[in-house]
Parts: sequence; C-alpha cells; structure tokens
Amino acid sequence: MDYTLSELDVWKHQPFTDELSFTAAADSLSTSTPLVVAIPGQRQHGSTWTLYDVKRNRPAVLFHAGIWAFGLPFEMGNYVLKGKNIPFGVLAAQVQSEVGFRCEISYGFDTVNDQSFYTKGDMFKDYIQNIPGFNRAGHPQCPWQNISGSPEQRRQFIMTSPLFSRKTPFNRNNVPNYPIHPRIAEALVREESDAWIASPRWPVALTYEDGELVALPESKRPGFEIGDIVWVSFYVSFIQGSQAWWPDYCPIELICVGRLGLTEDNDVRGDYHDIRKPLPTGKVHLPSSESGLIGDDLQALQSDGKQMHAEPPIASAIVGQSPSHSRSEIDFKINLEDHVMTQSLPSDNKDGVEQNDKFIDDFSGSDIGVGDELKTSPLSEHPHMEWEMTPLVSTRTPVKRPVTPPARRPKMKSTTGRSRR
Repeated sequence: MDYTLSELDVWKHQPFTDELSFTAAADSLSTSTPLVVAIPGQRQHGSTWTLYDVKRNRPAVLFHAGIWAFGLPFEMGNYVLKGKNIPFGVLAAQVQSEVGFRCEISYGFDTVNDQSFYTKGDMFKDYIQNIPGFNRAGHPQCPWQNISGSPEQRRQFIMTSPLFSRKTPFNRNNVPNYPIHPRIAEALVREESDAWIASPRWPVALTYEDGELVALPESKRPGFEIGDIVWVSFYVSFIQGSQAWWPDYCPIELICVGRLGLTEDNDVRGDYHDIRKPLPTGKVHLPSSESGLIGDDLQALQSDGKQMHAEPPIASAIVGQSPSHSRSEIDFKINLEDHVMTQSLPSDNKDGVEQNDKFIDDFSGSDIGVGDELKTSPLSEHPHMEWEMTPLVSTRTPVKRPVTPPARRPKMKSTTGRSRR
C-alpha cells in the first residue's frame, strides 16, 4: 500500500508527557551526549541489557508512531480452548490450546513505505554490539526481525505479548494489574495452575479524540484498523540467550491518533481523514463487570498496603485489551533483591533453533518493572543500586490539540469514580 506519510511523521516527534523520541534517541547514539545508555541486569539477570534514560535516571520510555497492519484477537490471542471455534484472524497453524510460552498476542506495523522501526532499530543494534561485555560468547543475532536485505523484506514490524508467564516462588501471589479474560482465568485454575500465571502486565490501548484519551473498547470503533496511525510508547532491552541474542520491544501505551487516507483500491487519496472528530468524547474508565472481564485488584492491593513484586517488561504486547493500569497510573520502584523474573520467548521458532523448555529457561527477563527509577546515575555503579516501591501521584490534565505536542495526559476516571491516570 501507498500512504501519505506527512501526518505519521508529525506523531513520531510528539510525546504525550516526558517520553523520549525513538528517532531522537537513536540519532543521539553517535553524539557525545547520548540520550540513553544500555545497562545490564543484576546477577542472574545479567543477560538482559536495558536502555536507560540518562537525564531521568530510569528505564527509557521511548515512543514512535507507525501504520497499523494487523493484530490477533485482543482478549485471547492465539489461545483457543479445545472444541471452540477458531476466532477470525487466527490461522489454524497459530492456534495453541495448552497454556505455555507459545500462547501470545501479536500485532504488526506496515513498514513498506515507512521503515523507521527498522532503520532506527538497526542503530540501537549497532550500538549494543559495540558495548564491552555484551554478548561475550559471540552468539549471532536471532533472525527474528533481523532482516538486513532489501526493503521488500521489511514489510512489517511485528511485536508479540505472551499470555502467560512461568510461575516462580516470587510471583505466585502477584495480582495482574489488568482485567483477565474469563477463559484465561479458567485455564489458570486447571492443571497448569502450578506452573503458570497470567502475564504480569498489558499496555493500555486508547484512542485520542478531541483532546481526550478514550479507552478503545469504549469508543465506537473498538479496534485498530489497517491504515490507522498508532502512537506507541515502549521499553527496549537486548536479551542474550544460550544460542542467540535479540532486541526486545515492550509496549506500554498504544494510542490511535489518526488515520491515513486510502481509496477503495488502497491508493493515496491525498487527504488526511481525522477519525477523532465524529467520535464521542469521554473519560477513560475500566469496563464494568458486564463486559465479561474479571480481575483488576490493583486498587485493593494498594489500599491493603501489600507489596507486589514487579515483573519485567514482557516481550512486546497486546493492542485492544480493555484498559487497566498504564505506567502513568501507578509506577513502581522495586527491590530487585526479593524476586526472580523470567522472560517469555516469542514463539514460532523465530531464532532458528529448537525451543524446548531448557532453551527457553536460558533466557532471563529484564530487571525493570513499570516506573523503575535509579537512585544514582545509570553511568556508574549500576550493579549495586538499591530499589524501593513507591506509588506516584498523577498530575495529568486534558490535552486540547492533537497536532500540538501535548504537555500532559488527561485524567482517567474509573467506573467507581476514583481518579486514575
């Protein structure tokens, strides 16, 4: 497809709060004052290197914008119970009926005419490979998204989010910070309950309408469509395995901010269609229990004064999940001494080797959780830093103009009337 990309380019440089531009961060790597620096995890998590924001002393929250291409069903991905019909959009070869690492939700950006996800990502890959201490074993990069040939080979940029994570003594009592689909909850209470938990975190999917953020399921178009401009914030890590290494993009928030004009023949119309104006405005809030989703015990967890061990950013993520808690709603500073984290591996044998359980277990997760913040400079003494967990306070107010870099995020309201970010 051909698109008019001018509006897309605008959103590549428009943060909603204090996110870093993916483009600017990549370009800064060749200067004397880079905006980000890669830091290895501690002890057993040393195989994961995560980009940190030099100025803010925290994991770098990067943002970019792309053209929506596709997405698996948002609630359950490729997980289909035995005997149930396969949802539209899921290929028979993708179906998984047993709880495990291969159960995932995937989505992709169209990169035929805009390959900036790849070109800027290549700059980060060149950077990490030149850092002393990374990939000492000299393993190759896995071929998953390592496409270095002609532009025709880079037609889509794909991210995935696992539905489940392996249960450990440190996360077995964690409460997911999003509503769990009833069938996912049902799967976890069967025989798999001793080995798996629901993935610890989804990013939030929203639409940006008349200066307000509206939960995707609450809008009149509760799904991203081909040609949508989707603004996405994410973490970036580089994971070293026993046989390969790869970059990991972990989305935090996905926001439909516009749509590129197409004709019936999928050619350029020459004009930009603003999808926000015909849509009703509204406050972002959690769906009611009538939506068929369950969970969302984070507020109760906070009010009880309990501590939750944060999981690492999971390899990429869902779009279209009913909104729950984004990084802006409750940020955590975590104590890394108290827990072990695991990283889910993308399925479909993307790294070209057999993915048995032992191979998967060789990959450890990122050492960061949502809102992790360094107490010292990321450029020094990072293996010995102390961490603590503290909820942060919302300061967001409504944004009025979609084409002007918004300074703050509008407040979100829950169905109970309690203010959310």
